[in-house]
Amino acid sequence: MVFEFILQAAAEVVLQLAGYATGWAVVPLFTFGRAVVEPKKRGVRVVPKWHRLSRAADGTFIVDCEMGSLIGLLFWFGVAGIWFLTRRASF
Repeated sequence: MVFEFILQAAAEVVLQLAGYATGWAVVPLFTFGRAVVEPKKRGVRVVPKWHRLSRAADGTFIVDCEMGSLIGLLFWFGVAGIWFLTRRASF
């Protein structure tokens, strides 16, 4: 029971970090630099959040770190789904 608790916490940390790192790279790539994942640049004023999305004074959108993590994980689920479908089609 204690092992399951530790394993679950470790898996959550790994998934959050992997999702955040992927989201940090994927969000600016897919939005052509119009949106970034937190943290914001220094010295940039940010308009208050609305559904985990903020707007900086320079016009860029700032996605909350948890939303960036979710976007990163969804990206990997999409990659896995495409890989699975193309793998099945080759047989």
